[in-house]
Amino acid sequence: MRAKMRSMKQKPSPAKAAASASPTRKAGPRRPTQAAQQATQEAALADLNNRLFFRLLQVANTLNTQATKLVDPLGITSQQWSVIGALSRYQEDGGISVNELSQYLRVSRQNISEILKRLERGNLIRRTPGNKDSRERMVALTPTGLRLWNTLRNVAKPFHASALHDFNEAERHEFLDMLIKLERGLHGS
Repeated sequence: MRAKMRSMKQKPSPAKAAASASPTRKAGPRRPTQAAQQATQEAALADLNNRLFFRLLQVANTLNTQATKLVDPLGITSQQWSVIGALSRYQEDGGISVNELSQYLRVSRQNISEILKRLERGNLIRRTPGNKDSRERMVALTPTGLRLWNTLRNVAKPFHASALHDFNEAERHEFLDMLIKLERGLHGS
């Protein structure tokens, strides 16, 4: 009888046997599912994108403010500075059409026309009929505009040097390439 009692004690019940046969989970942190990991990564990327674009807007605002302070003593705006700089690139070609200038600077034709009127009143630019189409207007710097451009270049040197002092030449090229990629992305191409 004692032997029978021992065998009864040694045999677990069918429920206990089934429970002990299945692997037990250790208590502790559960590993996130692949979907949860992906959601976390997407949220982190969305946050990074938001921070990046916000920072770009901050830098653009700071750049505009600093550029305005720089050229204000010369009697022009930062927008006029950008137009004069763009026109300087096309001076040897006899100028550029208003449409091409508008596209080059990524501003509306209406905005560029207003800036050009102010520059023309200051005798900094001249408009002439186009070679191919007399309705088209070509824009070029006058001798006064060219002198102002040379002054602007000299004024801008320390401004550029200060703003870019933490970038070596290779980093500046890489940064320019990144900005070009960003602009293409903004245009959807």
